Amino acid sequence: MLRRQHFGLKTNSYRFTFWWKDKMGKDRFIQWKPFMDDTNDFEPNEKRFVQNFIVDDLERLL
Repeated sequence: MLRRQHFGLKTNSYRFTFWWKDKMGKDRFIQWKPFMDDTNDFEPNEKRFVQNFIVDDLERLL
């Protein structure tokens, strides 16, 4: 796999997981997965990326 060969990332079925602990010591993670240029995973949307955020107060954010 390109990610393993060039970036040295140990991947799993979700590609790569970045782990950390939050202020309260709780385990947190982010999944990183690149997509091929010709992917149709996001259709019908024309954007080719997804971002997810962790927020403390979702109601206030919205």
